[in-house]
Amino acid sequence: MKYCSKCGAEIMDEAYVCPHCGCKTEPEKAQGNAGNTLRTIAKIFMLISCGMWAVVFLIYLALTTILACLISLIPLSWIIPMTVVYWKKVAHHQPVGTGFKVCTLLFVNTIAGILMLCDNNND
Repeated sequence: MKYCSKCGAEIMDEAYVCPHCGCKTEPEKAQGNAGNTLRTIAKIFMLISCGMWAVVFLIYLALTTILACLISLIPLSWIIPMTVVYWKKVAHHQPVGTGFKVCTLLFVNTIAGILMLCDNNND
């Protein structure tokens, strides 16, 4: 059973029109493979960004001072949490906000951010 988006009455899954208010019911969203593919590729690019900054940190750790190591930790302090949050939202089929997508575009990975912005299928 589903509910009418206009009046809230419980209606049959197959109904095209609500028998209570007469409004057309909205069809079920069919999740396409394009959205899943975009999300998977975005997750991969976010992981690549985490790995690249981790390598930068290790290089700084081996070659430079403690101050340079701490400075290289700054990007990791937001890249890793943003990657974890995105993976959890995708796994739980939660929508990802436009602000999060833009921040990913600017601060984490340009390609991942563009893919997220192209993915309009907010579960």
